[in-house]
Amino acid sequence: MVRKILFVLAIVVLLGGSAFAFAWWDSLEDNESVTIGVGQGVTLTVNLDETQETSGDLVPAGVVAQPGQVDEYVLVYDVELDRPIEGTLNLSVIAENILVNNASDLASYIDIDIDAAPTIGNEAIVVTVTVTLNVDSETNVDDIEALKDADITFDLTFEATQ
Repeated sequence: MVRKILFVLAIVVLLGGSAFAFAWWDSLEDNESVTIGVGQGVTLTVNLDETQETSGDLVPAGVVAQPGQVDEYVLVYDVELDRPIEGTLNLSVIAENILVNNASDLASYIDIDIDAAPTIGNEAIVVTVTVTLNVDSETNVDDIEALKDADITFDLTFEATQ
């Protein structure tokens, strides 16, 4: 009886660990720090090809990810001002100039969601950028093929203004 219980516990731990590992692999994060000047913007050119090398190729949500594939990239930026201020400033974070394989014709398939506080003060804040691939059953087959292992780049602009 004790062996059966231990066997069941071992199976539960093994399966639970596998689910945790898959959830971790399914959505990997990349962290960076950004310092912005008061009244000045900083624009980063984000190249997801570098993220693909470490985390895997981007596939649409709902597709069963294989090893070497993820359904989203999560980029985390610790944003701070270059000098102390009194009060707070409005924070704007904008993604633009999305390119897929150095062209804009497939950019509509790339969704970029930015989660950032609307203001920034003397404390660093976290800005989370989630990149997903938006493909559905009506997507052109040629477009789907072009999106496989695609090189995705975009500009991410951070601005702190009054």
